Amino acid sequence: MNRHKGWGLLVVAGLGVALGKSYHLASVEQDVYLLSSGLVRVVDTRTFVFEGVYREVFFTLEPRSGGQVRFEGASALDGKPAVYQVEGNRLSITAGPSQKGNLPPLASDEKRTFRFSYTLSNELEVAQDAALFDRQVLEPIHAAIDRYVLRLHAPQPAPELFRVFIFTGQGRIGSLEFDPARQRATVKLAPVGENEFVRSRVLLDPRGFTVRTLNAPRLEAWLKETEAQTQRFRERSRRAQEPIPTWVAWLGAVPIGFFLLLLTNLARAYWQGGREPTVQEVGRYYREPAEEIPPGLVPYVLHQHDPGQGRLGLAFSATLLNLARQGNLELVRHHEPGLFGLFGREEVRFRLHNPPQGSGFEGRVYAVLQKADGGDGTVSPQEIRSYFQRNPGQASALAALPRAEYEQAHGPLLDPSSSRQGALWTGILGVAGMLSLMAAILTVPLGQGFFAELGYSEASNPTALVILALALAATGLGLLGLSRVAYRSLPRWQPDKLLNAQRWAAYRNFLADFSQMETAPPEHFRLWDYHFVYASALGVAERYLRNLRGLAERQGRALVAPPWVGDTSGGGSSLLASAGQIAQVTQSLEAVTRNLNHLESALRPHSSGSGGGFGGSSSGGSSGGGSSSGAR
Repeated sequence: MNRHKGWGLLVVAGLGVALGKSYHLASVEQDVYLLSSGLVRVVDTRTFVFEGVYREVFFTLEPRSGGQVRFEGASALDGKPAVYQVEGNRLSITAGPSQKGNLPPLASDEKRTFRFSYTLSNELEVAQDAALFDRQVLEPIHAAIDRYVLRLHAPQPAPELFRVFIFTGQGRIGSLEFDPARQRATVKLAPVGENEFVRSRVLLDPRGFTVRTLNAPRLEAWLKETEAQTQRFRERSRRAQEPIPTWVAWLGAVPIGFFLLLLTNLARAYWQGGREPTVQEVGRYYREPAEEIPPGLVPYVLHQHDPGQGRLGLAFSATLLNLARQGNLELVRHHEPGLFGLFGREEVRFRLHNPPQGSGFEGRVYAVLQKADGGDGTVSPQEIRSYFQRNPGQASALAALPRAEYEQAHGPLLDPSSSRQGALWTGILGVAGMLSLMAAILTVPLGQGFFAELGYSEASNPTALVILALALAATGLGLLGLSRVAYRSLPRWQPDKLLNAQRWAAYRNFLADFSQMETAPPEHFRLWDYHFVYASALGVAERYLRNLRGLAERQGRALVAPPWVGDTSGGGSSLLASAGQIAQVTQSLEAVTRNLNHLESALRPHSSGSGGGFGGSSSGGSSGGGSSSGAR
């Protein structure tokens, strides 16, 4: 038996789905005339209930393969303006022609009734002993309908053979009546759900038709097909009237229980292995570096988790200053004239002298400077930025060194067992959260399809599926949040490394707090350049220099200018006693810091009836589908 395509009306929602704008169908009445010529003529009357302003209703018909559709007309039954236009298989009804690009309102918060008619060809199969009409008379995409009436008209009275079978998308049971002459069958359904098709399968006496499409008897085969479909659909219809089992709603408790179970186990894992060790109290301020390590390693020992490239700029800048302090390179002030002498600026460049000993992070930074050197032995910040732009992988490779170098020399920062436990729980919770969110997205459509396949109505109890979807979504979001908690809380410091991290934080507070520097011992001002390099590693270099200058000027303290600053004469250290001298050196280093800040930003990482019967739920069977209806 050939497969038919569905036919019906298409209403495209368009602007109709906007807030405060909707419609439904108070009634749909379809008269289907099965003509003796083999054509099918349809007269369709629909009453729309509009909420909001609508400018057009339009219908698109998809005839059976090889068939054609011919619109015969359309009109409004309420006497109000209505103009129809046909373009191919599309019929539109408006209130009049477009005015300045906009259609005039067709309806506004009112009820309107339209009637339209059309003829379809190639819709009937006529054999020697029977004729078959099998189509989705009501399209599978449409608005909700309060009352639906279908009248099927045979070409002549057919008391011997006029069998009508109705199948609906949600297995509804309606009424089927024949007129005394058995030429007209009337089907009534109330209501019909949104996007629920109605399929009609009609067997007729072939003597009412003047055409033949099959030169063989087919009645017995068609009756067997119909009997099998009807038996199956009647069972589905019975079950479709039952609500989705209440245990589906209780499924919502399953993901919540799963969430609570994982939360309980995560709390137990934290209690057993995530709590930080108890160390001595450090206080808010600490006046010396926590340990003797190269300044470039400091940004990578302050936190449990490796900051990666996010702290490379601080480490790189502090290492450049330390290389200058050690004599491996020299800071050179350079004036950039700008364009035509305008927008000039001071720039700090780096003149290379000799590489540091060892192959650690400082050695790698010096090697980067050598590669970035344009050939004159002096490296500018722009040349460094250009090098990393040409070699983007070098920044991430360089960022992996400081933490590894520290742990190789001083042991692991974190307890290895807690780190493994944290990684395991982070993965478990993250994967479970993503799966829960995916399940939440698919719950309603797949759940409806699943229960429809079992024979339950897709819309009989959507609340249970919505509850389940919300429970799964809440569980997924909660699990993703817990995965971040596990990532942050389960890894545990080694006791000595936690103490050092707290001391580094307290040391940063000391360097940045002017009031604390007032009580600093004299040795602090003799070694202030040493503190300045660490202040750069901790991100408070400019604040430290301002505090130092203010305190020296306020208390009349003398500072020793380091030779590596590049602003003292004679190449050796000299005593800075006057405010002007102090300001000159500290402002020079502030300029260096600002230059390094620009370089630091460049190193940061950049970052969805008796004569027939009703069947139950059906996927359309041989009737096909694809048409739909609506308004805008």
